[in-house]
Amino acid sequence: MDGKAIDEPIPTLTTSAGHFAEVRTYIVPLEEGVEVKRWHKVRELLNKYAGYDIKENEILIIEIAGVPYFIADIGMRMLKAEELKLAQGFPVDYIIDIERYIGKKYSEAKQIARLGNAVCPPVATALVRANCPELCYKIEIKTVAELEKAMARSVV
Repeated sequence: MDGKAIDEPIPTLTTSAGHFAEVRTYIVPLEEGVEVKRWHKVRELLNKYAGYDIKENEILIIEIAGVPYFIADIGMRMLKAEELKLAQGFPVDYIIDIERYIGKKYSEAKQIARLGNAVCPPVATALVRANCPELCYKIEIKTVAELEKAMARSVV
């Protein structure tokens, strides 16, 4: 329906209309002296986790719309403190950037270090409810059935 010639590839999935590209991958011999940055580490990952068997003197080429590329590195940025806080289950309004009792601001690195050693409130709450029900529920609990009944009542 998009008027492509019969010898051109048919798109299978696009993000929006009009964005098409043919993508091919192939392995070629690696020329000596060519700068490939961290390709050797990428090759190890592909071989170990993606089922490839790329030799040390080979490189995987990814051709997009006729332009050849190779993966020189796989980089991931570190999460910012606020993102890390939310990913760990802390509430949105949980304060991590300032020492609330003296008003001292924490650096991003200090916030991340503190989050690395933290137990978020929902997990702490669950641990206390499971281990100290007599403190959490204002009733005497003598059996597992009574505990489960009390926990079911307190779930928000």
